[in-house]
Amino acid sequence: MKQIRKSTIDNFVNNINECISSGLSRAAFCAHKQLYATYFSVNINKILEGYKEGIVAAEDFNRVIESMSKLDSKYEVYKSETAHTNAASPVQANIPFEEETLEQVSIEPDDDRNSVNIIRDDNGKIKFYEFKVLRRDKAPLVGRLTRDEMNNIYRMYSYYGMSITQREISRYFPEYSLIDFKRILRVFSITKAVSPFAPHIIEEHSKEELMDMQMREKENDFLRGIEEQSIKNDRALLKKYAIENIELKRKLEEGVKIDLSGLDLASGKPFTPTGTPSKKNLFLYLSDMHIGAYVSPLSIYSNPYDKDEVIRRINIILNRVHDLHETYKGFDNIYVCNLGDSLDGYNGQTTRGGHSLPQNMCNKEQIHTFIFVMNYLFTELNKLEYNKMHYYCVGESNHDGDFGYAANVALETILANKGVNCTIFDKFIGEFKAGETTFILCHGKDNKDMFKNLPLTLDIKTENFINEYLDTKGISGNVIFIKGDLHQSATTYGRRFTYRSVGSLFGSSEWIHKNFGNTCWSCDYSIVDETGNRLDGLITAKS
Repeated sequence: MKQIRKSTIDNFVNNINECISSGLSRAAFCAHKQLYATYFSVNINKILEGYKEGIVAAEDFNRVIESMSKLDSKYEVYKSETAHTNAASPVQANIPFEEETLEQVSIEPDDDRNSVNIIRDDNGKIKFYEFKVLRRDKAPLVGRLTRDEMNNIYRMYSYYGMSITQREISRYFPEYSLIDFKRILRVFSITKAVSPFAPHIIEEHSKEELMDMQMREKENDFLRGIEEQSIKNDRALLKKYAIENIELKRKLEEGVKIDLSGLDLASGKPFTPTGTPSKKNLFLYLSDMHIGAYVSPLSIYSNPYDKDEVIRRINIILNRVHDLHETYKGFDNIYVCNLGDSLDGYNGQTTRGGHSLPQNMCNKEQIHTFIFVMNYLFTELNKLEYNKMHYYCVGESNHDGDFGYAANVALETILANKGVNCTIFDKFIGEFKAGETTFILCHGKDNKDMFKNLPLTLDIKTENFINEYLDTKGISGNVIFIKGDLHQSATTYGRRFTYRSVGSLFGSSEWIHKNFGNTCWSCDYSIVDETGNRLDGLITAKS
């Protein structure tokens, strides 16, 4: 471990004392001082580990513990235990590694009846890990972890790995509550001080191989840290230049100026529908395309995303559409419904402001790529047998706001010249009628006022909101409410309407990976006949 400078420790102690005197929480103090969110936990862990390795003097260690005991009671017990310890003989006791602020939860004491069982194959190789944990007044917690799941836990939790908190890791295991996940860690004796490799990795690799793997992981973790710090610095700059942000929002509200140079909005021959006796209508729900979004190759899950990849995904959608076309012998109407967030953001941030975005395209490139992709989609759809083609798009969304609205107005000019019936709503919600069915399109969150996005599945509050909208608009009969925003597909039912969340062409960002897991890209669709009978489907990355 690299030597920790005395000046670094002095500065850390000063910040601890300043946090105490300010009366602020650690999180609030870090935000006030523009420190990274895990400043205290990262530095205390470094100093504790340095003390164990003999590279932090006892005097300095005791100063840190003295200050931390005033800030956090969990260190009070260690103050008296280590006050007179010589630095040449660092303590080997269980030094605590600080977690992020966590609710105090009651965990059952160890019980001999708690058990783990390592399952091996015929060659003695570990296949998976079984566990049984007793819980007071509840059925025992029984389950198994795969090799990959167990190694991810070790890699993410260990101080020598990513050193993230139990709460953060538990998000990758949504089948367990936080309390149960803590129980699982306990029964397997997994602490911050464990190796960053699961037992099967250690068994199957030499010491040299493990060291090489650890060096590569540390290098990747360092690069991830650089990227995260860069994003935090961007946010700090945005706060520093608040006046500029206010001016940006004002300009967005007045109308975004976009660079359309190089685009011939009147080009191309009008589409010529071939006509078909089919009475089936095709509805394609394109949502959350996030053109310009960038996902680092160092993210937990891969999601390379550029112009070529967007076209590849559009072609997968078109292949499925061709199959449906063959099945139903053409379509009476083709509806392409855009549920918002077509573009990733304006000037590297969401149009709501305050949220920096990693992007691989400038504003102009986002516009040009989006229009190219959509023009390509409609040109290919025109090769099918159909009678009419339509394009409906919500007017605003939380990422691209007026920027996305302006891009779709430009697209409307191109499509209208080709004979496509286009409607670009001026709000984040709008409706149209097809046959006997009313389709309400909604992004799920607007670019300015909504505090919380509409949920993935219908709840009472959302049902009341939509019912009020139906009453105000005088909408009745067969109604389908379709929304984007959450990048997932789900269908639930209210008393007066069907509530459908649709997937995202983009999929998951690095932020989504870390907070909610991996969600693959997808595109929902419906086949609806003249009587309103509907068949719903999903086109995914696995299609």
